[in-house]
Amino acid sequence: MGGKGGRVANAFAPAGASREYLRIPGDALQPRNGRYVLPGNRELWETAYLDQGAAPCRRSPDSVDVFVDERFPPASGGLRLFQIVHQRPPLAAVDEHG
Repeated sequence: MGGKGGRVANAFAPAGASREYLRIPGDALQPRNGRYVLPGNRELWETAYLDQGAAPCRRSPDSVDVFVDERFPPASGGLRLFQIVHQRPPLAAVDEHG
């Protein structure tokens, strides 16, 4: 996005673009002294502000793995969960160089 003289043209982020959903596997979330502690860390070189945090929980059988859609910006429609019963890793992967 560019404009005259290097100025940025008017642009708006899609609704909910700053919303993030993170999966925390059950074995990684263990109480410490009767409390759950969720430390935060930003890996990117940017400033992050947190206005609201929530920890929705979903109980699933041990045979089911649950993943969230971690695309950015997030897909419209809010939180989307994917339940995987039989994981199948890819047979092969190639990049643009073969």
